[in-house]
Amino acid sequence: MKVFSALALIASLAVVGCSVKVLEATTTHKQVMDQFVTKDQIIKKFGLPTSKKTEGEYEEWLYDYGTKTVTDAAAVGSSYAGTRSTASVLGAAVAGRTTSGNPAVVGAATGGAASNSAANSSAKSRTITQDFKTFIKFTLQGDKVVTWASNGVDYSTYQKVRKRLSELR
Repeated sequence: MKVFSALALIASLAVVGCSVKVLEATTTHKQVMDQFVTKDQIIKKFGLPTSKKTEGEYEEWLYDYGTKTVTDAAAVGSSYAGTRSTASVLGAAVAGRTTSGNPAVVGAATGGAASNSAANSSAKSRTITQDFKTFIKFTLQGDKVVTWASNGVDYSTYQKVRKRLSELR
């Protein structure tokens, strides 16, 4: 009986030890946004736009979610913080992951102003902050959506899945 228990323990450790749980997109932000093809669908999901602009036969609807400030807390106290660039430091914050039906309003790689302040030359005192405009913009022709753009908003849905380490490479 002890031998069987030991073998079961070793087998379960081998399976668990060789895999990790990761977030995998079940629906991408683009797939969600591409589902909006009429004005009625947009109004039903987002309500009335913050602003409207008309140019010829095209109408632009803007949903302005304001400005989001992202500060890199990981750089503070990190032994290699001084070697990372502003873009790579903010990369994790820009991802905008969410597991619920609500969007994650986070920074994106465009439209922001960055500041990098250091109290002294030590990497441990370094913080990196960046401001991002967050919005969704639809271009309409009549009742139909022609195109859309977004910045700092992610409507993707994710689920945790177990992956073998060999699959992650």
